[in-house]
Amino acid sequence: MFIYRLLSKTTPAILWAIALFSSKIRKVLAIRKDWRIKAEQVASEMDEPIVFHCASLGEYDQALPLIELIEEKYPARDIIISFFSPSGYEIIEKKGTGRSLLY
Repeated sequence: MFIYRLLSKTTPAILWAIALFSSKIRKVLAIRKDWRIKAEQVASEMDEPIVFHCASLGEYDQALPLIELIEEKYPARDIIISFFSPSGYEIIEKKGTGRSLLY
Protein backbone atom coordinates (compact mmCIF):
# COMPACT_ATOMS: atom_id res chain seq x y z
CA MET A 1 0.00 0.00 0.00
CA PHE A 2 2.88 2.36 0.76
CA ILE A 3 4.35 1.92 -2.72
CA TYR A 4 0.98 2.61 -4.37
CA ARG A 5 0.51 5.82 -2.38
CA LEU A 6 4.04 6.93 -3.11
CA LEU A 7 3.71 6.29 -6.83
CA SER A 8 0.28 7.89 -7.10
CA LYS A 9 1.66 11.08 -5.55
CA THR A 10 4.93 11.22 -7.49
CA THR A 11 3.93 9.99 -10.95
CA PRO A 12 2.61 13.36 -12.23
CA ALA A 13 5.86 15.10 -11.31
CA ILE A 14 7.91 12.31 -12.86
CA LEU A 15 5.91 12.51 -16.09
CA TRP A 16 6.38 16.27 -16.31
CA ALA A 17 10.12 15.79 -15.81
CA ILE A 18 10.25 13.12 -18.55
CA ALA A 19 8.19 15.40 -20.80
CA LEU A 20 11.13 17.80 -20.93
CA PHE A 21 12.92 15.17 -23.03
CA SER A 22 10.06 13.27 -24.69
CA SER A 23 7.74 14.82 -27.24
CA LYS A 24 5.39 11.84 -26.95
CA ILE A 25 4.93 12.37 -23.18
CA ARG A 26 4.48 16.14 -23.76
CA LYS A 27 1.73 15.35 -26.25
CA VAL A 28 0.00 12.98 -23.82
CA LEU A 29 0.10 15.55 -21.01
CA ALA A 30 -1.15 18.37 -23.26
CA ILE A 31 -4.07 16.34 -24.58
CA ARG A 32 -5.07 15.11 -21.13
CA LYS A 33 -4.83 18.54 -19.53
CA ASP A 34 -8.58 19.20 -19.33
CA TRP A 35 -9.92 15.65 -19.64
CA ARG A 36 -12.46 15.99 -16.84
CA ILE A 37 -14.01 19.08 -18.40
CA LYS A 38 -14.11 17.41 -21.84
CA ALA A 39 -15.66 14.24 -20.39
CA GLU A 40 -18.33 16.17 -18.47
CA GLN A 41 -19.16 18.25 -21.55
CA VAL A 42 -19.57 15.20 -23.80
CA ALA A 43 -21.57 13.25 -21.21
CA SER A 44 -23.84 16.21 -20.40
CA GLU A 45 -25.03 16.28 -24.00
CA MET A 46 -26.17 12.65 -23.76
CA ASP A 47 -28.82 10.73 -21.87
CA GLU A 48 -27.21 7.85 -19.93
CA PRO A 49 -24.31 7.12 -22.28
CA ILE A 50 -22.54 3.77 -22.29
CA VAL A 51 -18.81 4.30 -21.79
CA PHE A 52 -16.00 2.04 -22.98
CA HIS A 53 -12.45 2.79 -21.88
CA CYS A 54 -9.77 1.28 -24.08
CA ALA A 55 -6.16 1.47 -23.00
CA SER A 56 -4.93 0.82 -26.53
CA LEU A 57 -5.97 0.25 -30.11
CA GLY A 58 -5.76 -3.49 -29.45
CA GLU A 59 -8.26 -3.22 -26.59
CA TYR A 60 -10.55 -1.21 -28.85
CA ASP A 61 -10.33 -3.94 -31.50
CA GLN A 62 -11.25 -6.53 -28.86
CA ALA A 63 -14.17 -4.42 -27.59
CA LEU A 64 -15.51 -3.57 -31.04
CA PRO A 65 -17.76 -6.66 -31.41
CA LEU A 66 -19.35 -5.85 -28.03
CA ILE A 67 -19.73 -2.17 -28.96
CA GLU A 68 -21.40 -3.11 -32.23
CA LEU A 69 -23.70 -5.59 -30.47
CA ILE A 70 -24.78 -2.93 -27.97
CA GLU A 71 -25.36 -0.44 -30.80
CA GLU A 72 -27.51 -3.01 -32.56
CA LYS A 73 -29.50 -3.97 -29.46
CA TYR A 74 -29.84 -0.42 -28.05
CA PRO A 75 -29.73 1.94 -31.06
CA ALA A 76 -31.03 4.92 -29.07
CA ARG A 77 -28.18 4.77 -26.53
CA ASP A 78 -25.14 6.98 -26.98
CA ILE A 79 -21.71 5.41 -26.73
CA ILE A 80 -18.55 7.14 -25.54
CA ILE A 81 -15.18 5.54 -26.15
CA SER A 82 -12.20 6.83 -24.20
CA PHE A 83 -8.56 5.98 -24.84
CA PHE A 84 -5.39 5.91 -22.81
CA SER A 85 -3.22 5.60 -25.90
CA PRO A 86 -2.80 8.68 -28.09
CA SER A 87 -2.09 6.54 -31.15
CA GLY A 88 -5.24 4.45 -30.62
CA TYR A 89 -7.34 7.59 -30.28
CA GLU A 90 -5.87 9.19 -33.38
CA ILE A 91 -6.38 6.10 -35.56
CA ILE A 92 -10.04 5.70 -34.54
CA GLU A 93 -10.65 9.44 -34.87
CA LYS A 94 -9.34 9.35 -38.46
CA LYS A 95 -11.66 6.43 -39.27
CA GLY A 96 -14.66 8.58 -38.31
CA THR A 97 -16.78 5.94 -36.57
CA GLY A 98 -19.54 8.37 -35.59
CA ARG A 99 -19.05 7.50 -31.92
CA SER A 100 -18.01 10.05 -29.32
CA LEU A 101 -14.31 9.73 -28.51
CA LEU A 102 -12.42 10.99 -25.50
CA TYR A 103 -8.73 11.07 -24.81
